[in-house]
Amino acid sequence: ENPPQGELLKRQTPQEIASALAALMPALSGLSPLVLAVDASYQESASSAGTLTVNKAEFNTAPYGFTASGTAARSEGSQPSGQLALACRRCPQMVTDAGNWLVRLKAVLAEIDPAAARAIRIDTAQVRAWAALVESVGQKDADGESLRFTLQSKPPEAPTINGRPLAEAMSTLRLPPE
Repeated sequence: ENPPQGELLKRQTPQEIASALAALMPALSGLSPLVLAVDASYQESASSAGTLTVNKAEFNTAPYGFTASGTAARSEGSQPSGQLALACRRCPQMVTDAGNWLVRLKAVLAEIDPAAARAIRIDTAQVRAWAALVESVGQKDADGESLRFTLQSKPPEAPTINGRPLAEAMSTLRLPPE
């Protein structure tokens, strides 16, 4: 039987609560310098539901990061068309660190709201599977640390990633059974 929501939190000392919350805080000093920039626009017209243009989106830190650019347009009743180019430095490690943070968040949330924690369906095996997917789908750059991804959609054709049908690429994701 689960104790009422927040009951476990009431049983913990302030030091235990601080320790649990500290586990959620990323080591920001290791990320410095941090660059976050977006140059994008969106336009609608009578013949289109809208066009999104990303001239450059960038998230870079000392250990990893990415830059992206592309366009996407949509007409009423059709799937979006467009292309997105993404260059990702040390991408599997970035996915692993972000996923592990979610695993820690789930553990802390379990103490505060067990039902909400159960709704977060992630564990370390899934984090490893997502990192492996990124590595298997990405095209390696000459530097050996960066992966490139090109997502393309030309309706009525199926969307692709690096020239492979997206559904085929995603089928390589090997998540452990729940």
